[in-house]
Amino acid sequence: MVIANFTTKSGMKVTLEGNSEEISNIIDEFERRQKRIEDRRLFFGKMMETSNPKNHHVVTAKMARSKMGLTDFLLRFLNEGFFDSKKKIRDIMNRFEKEGINPPTSTVHPLLGRLVLKCKLNRTKNEEGVWEYSKKQNDI
Repeated sequence: MVIANFTTKSGMKVTLEGNSEEISNIIDEFERRQKRIEDRRLFFGKMMETSNPKNHHVVTAKMARSKMGLTDFLLRFLNEGFFDSKKKIRDIMNRFEKEGINPPTSTVHPLLGRLVLKCKLNRTKNEEGVWEYSKKQNDI
């Protein structure tokens, strides 16, 4: 029987008894959960940093989780020239990952569709039958 004492990053002191494999598994689970908490904090921090500066009101956790934050990111990508060339959904998801954000594609697809409807983006199918998104060119 092994006894292990450790303190979590949040300051909680933990004492474990068991064999070395059981203790190792529990410590690994603590570390995975701490990593998820840190990832969530980073995600919400980035969402709040990029929020619209005109809205200086209090941002609640529910507002930070809203899909509008992802739309803000997509519009920023558009303004930075990311969509000047055709991009597949995988390219867009990779760009989100570079920003430290990992939304599901099932969340991003409808947002791209709304930007197509608002005439911000074009959507075309390539030869492989995969949708590609690009910046809408203004017709003169």
